[in-house]
Amino acid sequence: MNAVTTCKWIGLTLFSLINVIILEQFKLPAALMLGPMIAALTLASSGLKFRLNRRVFALAQGFVGMMIMEHLPTHAWQAFVHQWPIFLFGTLSTLLVSAIVSWYVAHAKRFPGSTAVWGISPGAASAMTLMSEGYGADMRIVAFMQYSRVVCCALATMFVARVAANATETGQPIIDWLALPLNLDILIKTLLILTGVYIGKRFALPGGALITPMVLGFVFNLIHPIPTPLPMTVLTLAYALLGWGIGFRFTKEVLRHVLHLLPIIFSSIFVLLTANVILAYIITLLVDVSFISAFLATSPGGVDSVAIISTSVNANVPFVMAMQLARFFAVMSLGPLIARWISMKYILH
Repeated sequence: MNAVTTCKWIGLTLFSLINVIILEQFKLPAALMLGPMIAALTLASSGLKFRLNRRVFALAQGFVGMMIMEHLPTHAWQAFVHQWPIFLFGTLSTLLVSAIVSWYVAHAKRFPGSTAVWGISPGAASAMTLMSEGYGADMRIVAFMQYSRVVCCALATMFVARVAANATETGQPIIDWLALPLNLDILIKTLLILTGVYIGKRFALPGGALITPMVLGFVFNLIHPIPTPLPMTVLTLAYALLGWGIGFRFTKEVLRHVLHLLPIIFSSIFVLLTANVILAYIITLLVDVSFISAFLATSPGGVDSVAIISTSVNANVPFVMAMQLARFFAVMSLGPLIARWISMKYILH
């Protein structure tokens, strides 16, 4: 690493730290991810070149997946079984709204091929981006649309949580941030994360770097409880890496490439967020759950960013993640079929 690269990373780190401190001062949730994300986005869009190793980014997702597992009680799936109608309603409603917006944008023929469909699909951003290339989509535009929605959803959720007065203190005592406990539980979780990330990448599983460690941890926890939580120091680094990985995608070249599409991209995101608010309100009328929990559960943002935010506010994490994961697997199953149908019906003809 040369001197220029070192200076850039030092500058990014300091900028991220300043953002985190500012967000913490206003008691806004998920500051540890949003601060670095805003810093990376700002610097990358100004023309500075940054590159985050894919394996490092995948490992950060793995730690976030294990963190999600720590917030899931062993009886989480029982709640899912008892409330399956509301999960089905939330999942299908979000997919329906996304499909309608995709159809409208694709019908306008402003995007090449099936780009609009993949760009608006509310699944894992990285998975949607990678899958889109095989269906004639422009990966650069899909990536921009997906990660723009992730950023907008994260910021919207941050402010919704604050307005709803449900945000908890995101700051941690400094002794907790510096503590690095090393015991059998932490060792087991680390091995499960490494194994899960490897399996996810080795078999190219959609969202595998995040979901596989979470599933392995959940199953292992059923057999042999591993109660010791991951150190806050490690999670802080994972959140920062995740934020940087998202922000780095907004390069000057990509922004120039999608400049003429910005109005329709952000209009579609606004429609999705508006539908998110309406669906969340309807869900609060149907079940006994807070608005912020329902909002996070139906959020069309990334599963990983939603998970981080949901654990930093007064949200029902099992409810949020159950609906997010249900939608994720539904999109993985139905996404290619929807994309192909819309492409053939409204683009190829």
